[in-house]
Amino acid sequence: MMETVEVTCADPPPEDRRPLVIFSHVAEKSELARKVKQLGGVVVESCKEATHLVMSEPVRTVKLLCCLSTCKYIVSEAWIRESHVHNKFLDEKPYILSDTDFEKEFECSIVQALEKNNRNELFKDKIFYLTPGVVPRPAVLTEIVECAGGKVDKYRRSVKVIQDMNKNGFNYIIVTVSQDLHLLKDLIRNGIGLFNAEFIMKSVMKQKADYDMRAIV
Repeated sequence: MMETVEVTCADPPPEDRRPLVIFSHVAEKSELARKVKQLGGVVVESCKEATHLVMSEPVRTVKLLCCLSTCKYIVSEAWIRESHVHNKFLDEKPYILSDTDFEKEFECSIVQALEKNNRNELFKDKIFYLTPGVVPRPAVLTEIVECAGGKVDKYRRSVKVIQDMNKNGFNYIIVTVSQDLHLLKDLIRNGIGLFNAEFIMKSVMKQKADYDMRAIV
């Protein structure tokens, strides 16, 4: 049974401006969720629905990879805690997640990524096929791809169809791992480029698809 939390904020945001908050990599989720509700916000579980991702620190979680495409803000949990002290939601900008080591490791900037328009269209008009052994598993990668505007085929298309689709660039993208290459012998024989899962994740982190990353892995 869900806990009923009373709104304590004297002037909560109107319904169309309420923060829709999702959490990732936080130690005290229930406490933070209660504070969000007391301020008049909503806690959600869908990255596509959320407007705010809250984390204790930047970690390349699935939710971060999805929310980079869908959320308006990606903030530290300090945003909730300090908002609660003031009994109103504070401006998010001072709390946008930023970490030099994280950004260096993944060659990205969350601050700059959030400034880009149409982040949910990074993979627009792109169709992916994920082989069974990919890591993260296909269901996880599918969520990341779909949040970024792409589509995932359940069944792989023929060599001829893939060649036709890729005449003017990569529009049909095969993501695989070394142990699944035996499933793609016909593609390899015909020189069709293959990608690994890092292509998806790095593209989202950088908010730029780098098709030079193709490789037989």
